[in-house]
Amino acid sequence: MAQVFDAGQTTGSSGFVHWQDAVAELFVALEATTEDRSAFHMRVQRHMLGEVMCARNSSAQQHLFRTPSLIARGSEDCVGILLIEGGSTVVSQNDRQTRAEPGDFVLFDTFRSYELENSAGSEQIVFQVPRQMILSRLGQVGHYTATRFTRERPVQRMTFDFLRSLAHNAGQMDAETAQLLLAQGLDLLALSLYDAQHAQVLSPSTHRSTLLYRVKACIKSLLSDSELSADTVGARLGISGRYVNSLLADEHTAFRHYVLACRLERCQQDLRTAAHAHRRVGEIAYAWGFNDLAHFSRVFKARFGQSPRDWRKAEPEGQ
Repeated sequence: MAQVFDAGQTTGSSGFVHWQDAVAELFVALEATTEDRSAFHMRVQRHMLGEVMCARNSSAQQHLFRTPSLIARGSEDCVGILLIEGGSTVVSQNDRQTRAEPGDFVLFDTFRSYELENSAGSEQIVFQVPRQMILSRLGQVGHYTATRFTRERPVQRMTFDFLRSLAHNAGQMDAETAQLLLAQGLDLLALSLYDAQHAQVLSPSTHRSTLLYRVKACIKSLLSDSELSADTVGARLGISGRYVNSLLADEHTAFRHYVLACRLERCQQDLRTAAHAHRRVGEIAYAWGFNDLAHFSRVFKARFGQSPRDWRKAEPEGQ
């Protein structure tokens, strides 16, 4: 169910004061200023897609600040994805600044200081994604914050359109479907970042980040192969299996651990998804590359605290 906040235009400043009081509850703690409090208006329609917050905003001109003192007092640790539907927004973070126009999207990090300067007639979509969900796909995002992603590049255009459609339809689908679609949207976001890296000259560290993303994407595309190895992935990418492990070590993991984590994540999703209710547990495990059911049951219980069958029977959290 949507949470709606509406500070309509008033003849005084009460609408802006109402917004200042509500912003931390709706998003994260922010300082807000505006040039004309008497004409201020702000409307937010907010949904939770599992752990991810999705909001559609429309507002008058305002300037928002995430300061070090606000960060120190809070516990929020998310990555924001800002899609512009109307007006414009100037995003500043990590000594970078960009102006985003309709059809663009920008990333920002709530654990670092940033500024958002919204024009009059601002129409936006914001996703706040817990950092761990982003790290599993992208690694660190510091290279990409306050960087404009534009409709001029096809992959970035597809990412914007997919996430925009998800936000506009979030209240019309069940939680399970919304979360599955969100996962697809984050995968598209990862492709957009990879696409952006190839549009510019890469530093050595960014080059490693790009290769790491490609390694992860390759692994996920080959999970059903029970014989999957670092050498297999390396051969696909034109690098050695040893280098594959070196890249994964940047995130303090090893090839076999990363593959196991991905396979378990896919299995637990399928075991809770209605579309796979007719499939046996073993069938799902084999489909994602496991070839020993006893081993699968053991590692699944160690990871999720329940056997695969008990996980399938249990009521999903929050329902």
